[in-house]
Amino acid sequence: MIFPFDKLNVDVSCIGNHELDKGIDKATELIKRTKSIWVMSNLLEIDKDNRPIAGAKPYHIIEK
Repeated sequence: MIFPFDKLNVDVSCIGNHELDKGIDKATELIKRTKSIWVMSNLLEIDKDNRPIAGAKPYHIIEK
C-alpha cells in the first residue's frame, strides 16, 4: 500500500479512521514510511504533551 501511495505524490494527507484500524502504533509505523506529510488536529495523545496522534503535525502550510 505504501508504494502506490507514494507514487501519487501526495503533498499532505489527513489521518482518517482507516489509518487507525490497527491502532495508533501501527498507524505511526506506516506514516513514517510514506513521503507525505500527515496532519491531524482533533485527536491528541495526552500522554505525549497533547501532540497529534501517530506523529502527525497539527497543520502544514504549502506555498505555491
